[in-house]
Amino acid sequence: MRPELPSGWNSTGALPDFEPASARLSADQLHELTEDLWSARSPNDRFVIDVGWYPEANAEGHFRCQLIVDDDWVTPLQEVTTKTASAVKEWAAEVISQCLASEGDAGDTMSLPTRAATGGLTAPFPDRVGTIHPVPQPKPSSVVAERELRDEYSSLPYKRDDVRPTGS
Repeated sequence: MRPELPSGWNSTGALPDFEPASARLSADQLHELTEDLWSARSPNDRFVIDVGWYPEANAEGHFRCQLIVDDDWVTPLQEVTTKTASAVKEWAAEVISQCLASEGDAGDTMSLPTRAATGGLTAPFPDRVGTIHPVPQPKPSSVVAERELRDEYSSLPYKRDDVRPTGS
């Protein structure tokens, strides 16, 4: 099952044609529940909707739905979890509508639900879909510290995936 997409959007994969939360799942059905179930990309590649099942092949799992903007996979604009495929379809339709509206506003993402000042997300429809989780934002000091470490280690005579000196 694939959610309906507007003209020009591309998708890969499909959602399961059963409701994982309401069925006693067979081994084949569990095998279908993967982290890479379905994704859709807008015509200009600005928006990606990504849906997976976490933990993979686990009957106690849930769908994780993410809205990615400008290929920033580290900080998704939205991350929603739910146990029902119908809620995923509803969420995807709502998000696509919001993406289309924002593209009509000169590509501005202001009309999309955005990260709150606390680093969390606004909740566009929590009562209908499931749980909206805050996406942790890196602290500026940790980014600086990470860059400093990376710069320090890049000057050592070691390969990235090796512990021996490159001259040996």
